[in-house]
Amino acid sequence: MTIKKYLKNNVSLFILHVLCMLAFVLYLTIIGVDRLPIGIILSIWVMVLMTWLIYSYLKQKRHFHYLQSVIDSLEKKYLITQVTPLPEGLNEQFYFTLLRQAEKSMMEEITSIHHAHADYREYIEQWVHEINGPLTSLKLKYENDKSGVLYPVMFEIEQIENYVEQALYFARSENVDKDCLIKQVKICEVVNAAIVKNKHLLRNTLNLDIQPMTETVYSDSKWLEFIIGQIIINAVKYRSEANSLLSIYTETQNNDVLLGIEDNGIGILPSELPRIFDKGFTGMNGRNNKQSTGLGLYLCKQLCDKLGHEITVIGAQGKGTTVIIRFCKG
Repeated sequence: MTIKKYLKNNVSLFILHVLCMLAFVLYLTIIGVDRLPIGIILSIWVMVLMTWLIYSYLKQKRHFHYLQSVIDSLEKKYLITQVTPLPEGLNEQFYFTLLRQAEKSMMEEITSIHHAHADYREYIEQWVHEINGPLTSLKLKYENDKSGVLYPVMFEIEQIENYVEQALYFARSENVDKDCLIKQVKICEVVNAAIVKNKHLLRNTLNLDIQPMTETVYSDSKWLEFIIGQIIINAVKYRSEANSLLSIYTETQNNDVLLGIEDNGIGILPSELPRIFDKGFTGMNGRNNKQSTGLGLYLCKQLCDKLGHEITVIGAQGKGTTVIIRFCKG
């Protein structure tokens, strides 16, 4: 709080005192009091007023600094009324009580939203569990089919599985810490698992160039496999018409391990790169590809952030796309 704001807030008090002084001087003059006593009385009056104003300003400033330090130290700033004492002034106490009532109402609303969100997440997980039954049954029928007639169907089933998995991970993305196990994992094993999981999508669509990978990193193998799988699916969606190639390799840079997933597909406009991780953003390529949801890279970014990894995308229109995931080796 600045002095200017304090004086502006107390302008009515100044006007009142000035009017009282004028009335008092007028009264003393009428009854014949000399100027010297009047001057002394006015001087004392002004000194007492200034002393009180300085004291009041310093007290309020100290109180405001205290409140600011309290709210700065709070992670959940809406709990400010729970950790500050009841004010002394009657007006302040009234507003303080209103704030507490508003906070209580807000907490009840937040609790209700959390319960609804938890119910929705539980429903999605249950739905995924239920839908995986028929999908697994169809996959078993494909495995027992020797004629190859069911291959086109299997391609579509794998796409359905990917969308179902995407829905599951989207529902769980806000609670990664509750379903996350960080440990040393071999990058080659996770990459191979992601490729096997999407083998029907990759068949007859992309040529693979998998470089030897011996590095181990700290991550959650399940979440990392999903991230790599989403990048592979994007490479399939936005592949070039002929000689499509997907290269996967690792590099060591200082204390970090870099996993590169590079394709020679249709690429991306440079102007779209800053928004590529935004939820629902599909860009020009996505508008041309009706299967694009704009959730794949968004989930990759969300999960990488929560796992402590860094993900970046490099690309240009017609020159392919490279996704780099950086792991802290320590």
